[in-house]
Amino acid sequence: MSNPIRAVITKFSGLKTSTKRYLTAMGLVAGALPIVVPVFDGVSDWVKSFYTVELPDAYPHEVWKNASVDDLTWLQDEWFYPTIPDFYTRFKVENNTLYQQNEGYNPDVLTDWIEVKVFISDNGLLRLRYVSNDWTGTYIKKTEGKNFEFHNFERLVADNGTVTTDRSRLVLSKNHCKVSRDGMTYDCR
Repeated sequence: MSNPIRAVITKFSGLKTSTKRYLTAMGLVAGALPIVVPVFDGVSDWVKSFYTVELPDAYPHEVWKNASVDDLTWLQDEWFYPTIPDFYTRFKVENNTLYQQNEGYNPDVLTDWIEVKVFISDNGLLRLRYVSNDWTGTYIKKTEGKNFEFHNFERLVADNGTVTTDRSRLVLSKNHCKVSRDGMTYDCR
């Protein structure tokens, strides 16, 4: 055989060998994916479990974690319910802990400051659980783009374990919002 033909055969043999190596490597990687992906997902879920909290009365696929002080500072204010006359609730943060106090007239009531354990969902929903009081837990959904209002509601659990959300109530900042005389509109500044 002549030298040029031998060179082409040698190059082709080298290409064939590197192609075989490449395909073998790709086969190994593809074969390992069914093992690697679930292991990675398992490790990812394990790491997330350090930050998430299992809570009763949660919807399927709802992810909860402990709320940080940054998630709560906007709540520090005095709030009122337009649909519940003469009732106010206050929030404050002290030593990285949220506290709530309620005040109402007819009948007159003024509660102590109650420590609140707060969780936040992956959708930004706050869940309040009262540490030293038998108040039922409640939920807060901040109105998108509005700093002086939120919606408050509870969840109900049926005998069969299904969870439903109760009707929400509008809550407004007493310091920043005014309701019209007819009670139909409000303005917050």
